[in-house]
Amino acid sequence: MTVVRALALAPDPIAVARSLAGRPGLAVLASRPAAAPRPDDARYSFVACDPVDATDVLMPPAGEGAVDDAPLWIGVVPYEALRGIERPGWTRDPDLRPACLISRPAWRRYGAVVRIDHATGRVDVIGDDEQSVRHLAGRVSEGAPVGRELFALRVLPADEPEEGHLQRVREALALIAAGDLYEVNLARRIPVAFQGDALALFTSLLDAAPAPWGFFQDLGEALAIATSPELAL
Repeated sequence: MTVVRALALAPDPIAVARSLAGRPGLAVLASRPAAAPRPDDARYSFVACDPVDATDVLMPPAGEGAVDDAPLWIGVVPYEALRGIERPGWTRDPDLRPACLISRPAWRRYGAVVRIDHATGRVDVIGDDEQSVRHLAGRVSEGAPVGRELFALRVLPADEPEEGHLQRVREALALIAAGDLYEVNLARRIPVAFQGDALALFTSLLDAAPAPWGFFQDLGEALAIATSPELAL
């Protein structure tokens, strides 16, 4: 049975997240309808904290009592989790790059989430039982939103020479020209030292990269922050 409780709050996912700042497993799915190809694709934003379960499987179980119109499993599937499907000849062996913080899927299950409807301005706590909904509604009500905090980023030395990435670009262009490759995502790591408020960093990224969908999740061992033009991150 789905349980819904309305909250008298402004439809602002960042303000809701601020009221939950410091809670374990804080997660924010921040949508901006004005930036989406179709406004309905970005109609809802979600905020949650205090996960009740976790798994590192590729696809988490739906479980009984799943909630309609709200994600109870929120998480990250890193590229490294699917390295096994790569062509052996195209994979570095040995791979001398530093290990990633997240190399397995990292899913967290929440008993309830705050759902923000940008079309109607309605803010609800929605969950799969009354206790979970009451608990999250209380957390939101108790925690008064505060202003944007400060943060600092310092770029660290790269973990490989600049020429290494340029060479991969050249190789990709050659494969495309030969008809062996249609599309490739050539990503590289930019190490940084971070100090300060993580939600402030997320808000700054949303301001600087106004994509339809933003993602924030405290996974304990790592922090995942992103904006994307794609609905599935």
